[in-house]
Amino acid sequence: AGMFARLGSEVHVIARQQLPLAPRFDGEVCRFFNEQVTTQAGIYMHMCSNPTEIVKESDGTLTVKMEPANKDKDGSGSSSSEIRGNQQVVLAVGRAAKTKGLG
Repeated sequence: AGMFARLGSEVHVIARQQLPLAPRFDGEVCRFFNEQVTTQAGIYMHMCSNPTEIVKESDGTLTVKMEPANKDKDGSGSSSSEIRGNQQVVLAVGRAAKTKGLG
């Protein structure tokens, strides 16, 4: 994410957990990292969110739809949101990259 932001892209990170980094990291370190990423690197963090759908719009851009990760089972809780006008979407799931055979 940092590389794309430094190259001039608008970057949004969607994460299901409340704080960035793995749960094994200290909460204070995670909060400091989140603050630095958003203020220094200009990355938009969408914490406690689940990406639910990517829609290709008529103008060719992509819209990423999200809902709260902690949404109640009865459907109550915070409302859904979306990030519009994307030219590309990169999806990374998990903590360890599986790059064998990619190059």
